[in-house]
Amino acid sequence: MRNFLKAFLVFLCWATVALLVQSHNFRYEDTTTPTDEIVTKSISKKKNEEPAKSSEPLKQPEEVTSKPTISEERIEKEVKSSKGQRKATHLKFKHKFITNAAHTRVLFPQNFSYFKDSIFNFLNNNPSKEIIIVGHYLPNEFLSNKTSFGESRAIYIKNRLTKYGINPNRLNIKDSLVTYSYDNDGFYAEGITVFYSEISAEKRKTLDKYIQTKTIQNTFSRNTLRPDKNLLSYAFELKNYLANNPNKMVNIIGHSNKTRNEETSKAIGLKLATQLADYLIKNGIPKSKLKTSSKGDTSPLEGYKSNNIKNKRIEILIN
Repeated sequence: MRNFLKAFLVFLCWATVALLVQSHNFRYEDTTTPTDEIVTKSISKKKNEEPAKSSEPLKQPEEVTSKPTISEERIEKEVKSSKGQRKATHLKFKHKFITNAAHTRVLFPQNFSYFKDSIFNFLNNNPSKEIIIVGHYLPNEFLSNKTSFGESRAIYIKNRLTKYGINPNRLNIKDSLVTYSYDNDGFYAEGITVFYSEISAEKRKTLDKYIQTKTIQNTFSRNTLRPDKNLLSYAFELKNYLANNPNKMVNIIGHSNKTRNEETSKAIGLKLATQLADYLIKNGIPKSKLKTSSKGDTSPLEGYKSNNIKNKRIEILIN
C-alpha cells in the first residue's frame, strides 16, 4: 500500500509539472470578436479528401516554422497608397503574431506579452504618429459577411489594444491579400504586420476634437478617482495638445448623482474634479492650465434621473 501511494504521488507531481510547462510556453487568447463567427472559407477538394486529424496538443507558437513569403516592400506601398501618406514604416517585434487556418483570432507566445505596452508607450512618446495594423489572408479566406480573414484579424488586434487603453482613433486597420502557407498544424507566423506613419493634418483635426471634449465615467470607487490606461493615454495627448495650443485652458467639471442635499452633491462633484486635476498635474500638465468646478446633481445625463449613479462623472471642456 505504501509503494502504491508513493507511485501515485510521483505521478501527480509529474502531471503538475507537465501542465505548468505547457501553460508557460503557450497562451491562447480565446476571446471572440464580432467578426470571429462561423468560418466559411472555401476549402479545396484536396483538403476535403484528407482524413480527419486526431486530436493533438497545439504546437507552441515559438516552434512555428512556416516561412514568410510576404514582400514587406509591397505591403508598405499598399499601406502608403491607401492612407495617402508619405511613408509607412514597419514596426518590428522580436516575436511573431501567430494566426491559424481555422479561425481569425491571433495567438501570442507567453513572452510576447510586452506587445500592448510597446504600442501604448510608442504612441504616447510619439504624439504625431499613428499605428496601421495589416492582417494577411489568402484568396479563399472570407467570413460569411464577406469580411476577409485579414481584416478580421486586424480588428481582433485593434480591439485588444483599445481594451488595453489605447485611443482607437490612432489605430488603423487594413487587410492584405498575400501568398503564404500554413504549417502542418495550421499555424502561420507572419499573419499580422504593424506599421506606423505620420498623422495627416485632416486626421489631426479629428483627434483634437476627441481631446477638446471628454467625459470620464466608471472610473470611481465610491467618490475616489481610479485612473486607468485610458485616462493615462488621454493625459499624454492632452499634454501634447496644450503644448501646441498654448492659449487653451482646460475646464474640469465634476458631476454627482443626487444625494442627501445640494451641498453634499456639489462637494462630491468638486472632489472628483480636483482629483482629476491633481492626476493631470502629476502627468506633466501645468496647474495654471486647469480650472475646476462642480455642478453637483444639477445637470443629470439625458434619459437618467438625478439620483442615478451614471450621473457621477467628470467633464473636460477645452476653450
